[in-house]
Amino acid sequence: MPRKTKKSSTPAVLGLALLAVLVFLMFSFTYQVARQREGNEEKIQELRAELDSLRERKTDLEMSLGRVDDREYIERVLREDFLMKKPGEEKVIILTEEEKEEEEEEKEEESRFERIMDSIPFIN
Repeated sequence: MPRKTKKSSTPAVLGLALLAVLVFLMFSFTYQVARQREGNEEKIQELRAELDSLRERKTDLEMSLGRVDDREYIERVLREDFLMKKPGEEKVIILTEEEKEEEEEEKEEESRFERIMDSIPFIN
């Protein structure tokens, strides 16, 4: 009677290990792709919002360009943006609270300097 030899289970174990590694790599690759897709979708939404704002800006500029020959529009732009005035008019500038505070600080610094200069006897 011939003796039966036990077959080695090493190839089966190596095959299972290789299969487990391949499944792990496949899942990790799928996870990475899914994460990249999420990031790309957020970027797409941001770019669409930026595109919408640029389109609005474009239409505003096109409307402004159409009014360039309008004398009233030119006068308004010169008055508002460049603070120009007609002869005989006076400029009126409305300051924000921050600008008022800055102006007061500058005046206070000037008055300090004047007091220091007044306290020095040989400087007139």
